[in-house]
Amino acid sequence: MASAAKNIDGGWARVILTCGFFCMFLNGFMCYSVGVIAEALLEEFDGDLASTAAVGTSIIGIEHLLGPFIGIGINIVGCRCCTIFGGVVAMLGLVGASMSKHLSTMMGTFGILSGGASYPSYVIRTKHVQRQGNIGT
Repeated sequence: MASAAKNIDGGWARVILTCGFFCMFLNGFMCYSVGVIAEALLEEFDGDLASTAAVGTSIIGIEHLLGPFIGIGINIVGCRCCTIFGGVVAMLGLVGASMSKHLSTMMGTFGILSGGASYPSYVIRTKHVQRQGNIGT
């Protein structure tokens, strides 16, 4: 009996790999962009340097804090649903951050909503791309 070779990375694997890469790229840009525009944020919100820097660091902290819970959600409802939901929540967080008038609102929308929603883009690459997965990281 000859078994047919299974195409591991067929179908949508390269599209998923490309989209996951760009999600990771944009998430890194969001984390480090606060340091680039820190002076403008200090002038806009009249806050101190520590609370302004906490906006950017809360993205990374919330992402890693919610990681196990998002992983449980991915195992229950699937990676596709969690990624779409995460993208919508991140979009709402970024829109809310663009309209915020106070630093605490900016921390809640940009830091917490956008930071917690980007984690499924890391997981989807490992679930759907096996052979060429290291290219996207």
